[in-house]
Amino acid sequence: MTEIEETNIPETAPESESPAAQPQNDVDSLWQNFEHDVQEYKSKVPDFTEAFGYLLARRDAQLAAYGAIDKRLSDPAARAAQLENEALQVLTQAAQAGVSPAEFMYNMAKTQGYGQAANMAADYEQKSKTRSAAKSLTLSAGGAGVSPMNIESLAALPQEEFDAWYWQNKDEFKRIMGR
Repeated sequence: MTEIEETNIPETAPESESPAAQPQNDVDSLWQNFEHDVQEYKSKVPDFTEAFGYLLARRDAQLAAYGAIDKRLSDPAARAAQLENEALQVLTQAAQAGVSPAEFMYNMAKTQGYGQAANMAADYEQKSKTRSAAKSLTLSAGGAGVSPMNIESLAALPQEEFDAWYWQNKDEFKRIMGR
């Protein structure tokens, strides 16, 4: 085992058998099974590649942060080796548990925040359409116009929702701010 594989870094799955200790044929088989599983899973979940990339980037960033206390992790090659070791651990455990490693990794990406910004933007868009429809109904019934957003509503929005709203409604933002 290399020194980096012996490092106990948080969020690493418990080892059932060190992937480095497995015969090369077993490791090759794990990767081949994973590639096959990914192709199959992508037919059901087309954004798997993006989710997997997101998961790897998040983990690499975590390992890079650990570089402050473990200088070996300051080296991108050492982090890549650690990521590969962790991936092999997941593949080994998924095979033993009879679980799709692609599905497991996709779900892990979601727990790390993958897709949340897109979901918030879609949720805001739906709410905005509902407000617009209510405004149209109010105006057509002779009622006073109700702005779907005002300065108080903007101030109450969480930052992520504000950002999503702002980028879709720059002109409305200027109107609300009196510009």
